Amino acid sequence: MSLPVLIRRVRYKVAGSYAFKGSLILAEEVIYFIPLKHLRKTKPPDFDGAAFAGIVGQVGIAGLAIGAAGTLPDDSIRLFNRPGFDSEGIWRDKPSNDELKRKLDAHIAELKKYPSYSSDDLPAPCRYSKTMVRNLALSSMGKLSFETEFENHIFKIGILGKNELRRALTEGGFMS
Repeated sequence: MSLPVLIRRVRYKVAGSYAFKGSLILAEEVIYFIPLKHLRKTKPPDFDGAAFAGIVGQVGIAGLAIGAAGTLPDDSIRLFNRPGFDSEGIWRDKPSNDELKRKLDAHIAELKKYPSYSSDDLPAPCRYSKTMVRNLALSSMGKLSFETEFENHIFKIGILGKNELRRALTEGGFMS
C-alpha cells in the first residue's frame, strides 16, 4: 500500500450520535476527514401518498406517483452551500502524497473564508496532523478514535475497511 489512501462511507460521531458521513484521507503524517452528508437524527416522516390520494379521490396514476414519491429511501440530506471539493476527481489524477496535501490544505483554507450561518451546514473538512493526535485506537469493529487538544474524535469505518485503515495508519506514521 502506498499513501495517500481514500476510505469512503465513514461516519463521524458528534455528541453521542453519528452526525456526518464522508471520506477519510490518509496521507503521510496527516489524516483528513471530508464530510459529504449531514445525517438526520431522525428519519423524516413518511408521506402516505396512497392515503392522500384516497382522501382526494384520485386513486389512479396520480395517486400511485404521489405514493411512490412520498417515501424517502435515504435518511440523510446533502447540503451544498460553500465551495465544493471534487474528492472523486482528485483520485483520477493519482496525486502524490505532497500534491494531495497541498490541494486539501488549499481547499480547507478557502472554506475558512465562507462562514457557516446555519446548524444544517456541513462543517469544513478537518485536518489532523500526527503532532495533534493522541491516544489513537482502532477497535476490532472498525472504529477509529483519537484525541486532539480540545476534542475527542470517533469515526466508524466498519469491519471491512479496518485492515486497510490499519495499514494506512501504520504507513502514515500514526501506528507502529
